[in-house]
Amino acid sequence: MATSSSVPFSETEREREKVLALEIAAAAPQFPLYWQLGIQDASAVVEQAKYLVSVKNFDFDMVGFESFDKPPTAEDVYLVICRAVAYPMLRNAQPQRPERIYWDTREHHSLTKDGEEFLSTRLKEKLQIQLLMEAAPTEAPVNKEAARKVSASICYVCGAELLKRFCCSHCKAVKYCGRGCQIKDWPLHRKLCSLLKLTMEKSKELGEFPFTFTKEGYFTEDSDQPEQQALPYHGTGFWREEFLDGLPCPTNQTECEVTEPVDLSGITSSLLPFDKPLEKSSGFADTPKAIYSWRDFYRAKDIPLSDPAAMLLAHPLTLFHIIAHLCRDGYSTDVATASGSYLCIHLVNSHPHHPSMGPIYQLLLPLFPGVTLDIFMIHQDAHKPDSLSQEFKSEIFASCVRVHTVPTTYANFPVDQFPPDVVIGYQMSDLLSIMAQEELTKLMTNAKRNFFVENTELGCHMVRESLKTSLKLTPGLPCSINPFRQPYMRFLPSLSVPCYTNAFVLGYGK
Repeated sequence: MATSSSVPFSETEREREKVLALEIAAAAPQFPLYWQLGIQDASAVVEQAKYLVSVKNFDFDMVGFESFDKPPTAEDVYLVICRAVAYPMLRNAQPQRPERIYWDTREHHSLTKDGEEFLSTRLKEKLQIQLLMEAAPTEAPVNKEAARKVSASICYVCGAELLKRFCCSHCKAVKYCGRGCQIKDWPLHRKLCSLLKLTMEKSKELGEFPFTFTKEGYFTEDSDQPEQQALPYHGTGFWREEFLDGLPCPTNQTECEVTEPVDLSGITSSLLPFDKPLEKSSGFADTPKAIYSWRDFYRAKDIPLSDPAAMLLAHPLTLFHIIAHLCRDGYSTDVATASGSYLCIHLVNSHPHHPSMGPIYQLLLPLFPGVTLDIFMIHQDAHKPDSLSQEFKSEIFASCVRVHTVPTTYANFPVDQFPPDVVIGYQMSDLLSIMAQEELTKLMTNAKRNFFVENTELGCHMVRESLKTSLKLTPGLPCSINPFRQPYMRFLPSLSVPCYTNAFVLGYGK
């Protein structure tokens, strides 16, 4: 483990960084941007390093750079690009992939023909980046400012905007503005460094999805891809920010009030109606609980992998995963899901679950045939819809789903009137440490099972430590990756840990 006095980027660390860069680059979010690649013979300028490989963005800012004492191979160039993606040499240090890289070989040293083909194929297959053997456009992409804001990084300790990349050389998870803030954070960081290193190593696994869509391509109004221009874009109907990113909508924004039916445009016809039976040919029609992944669900619903429906369905399918799979592992009292069963579920701190999302929970009707689900969305800042309860029934499956919006704290919720079978807390890591003992006890003692859904593995660690300290509880189900996490990595200004909506689940039971 690195100490506060160690050199952040020794030669040994640089070699390790090259290996880690391959994994981080493959999982980094992709933006509709382009970069420029150059290979120069610098023997007349630099005595030892004769060849300079540089990667620049559309502003001609250096993103990546490395020197070689002999002509670089295609593999060398690929590694430089991966490091530029994973560890960009910019004030905006968040990893990101461009869509295209331009390489004008008329102006720069080139590889062999086989080398060019190897590099082009490797970039396309591993990073989904197109290599174009021509000069870059003279105009910057229209998304330039948006991409800059998304990528802005700040110091974990003081909050200052970063002028250069500086982080712990062991875990590479925490961003600092300099050595002073790193030393100040060391007493706390030394306890988490190994955990953060382990969660950073999960970047590749967390970033693996079967889909062919990107959030940027499908939710940008001015998409330059003709086949995507007719698709929904960020900000309308179900595709509003509070739905897609799991964010609470400020109460002073009237456009978030539920005053009219939610726009269903852009939702694939394969998904509508929400409660339609699963495809017989999929093999899941009679065994819906065998659906364990996004690929399984898309197959069961006959949805093409190019469709962005998963951006909307992470919440109801996370609930499905918990009830159908995590409540049946036998580590404590089982939760019945057989035909004729009734389940009461409390979703605590459920601001990602906007009342307008109610109709989407009809997806659960064919997944739990013969079962009645009462789902209470409990959050003190929840939007109050025209009706606090929405009921959806299916005669085909003899199942029923009722969704209730409860704008209050869990401390004030009448648990005795609606005793839960399962309680699920969302993003509770920052709240548990400040909750009163009485509310914590109420949260953890009324259900057969308690689960916590967090966007990061660090969040699960904080939940585990809070409950261990306050109630002497230990989890029966360790932190696990949720297969139905939202397929888009979220940005954390001061951390580089992988973060996805509903990424991890931690379980407690009686």
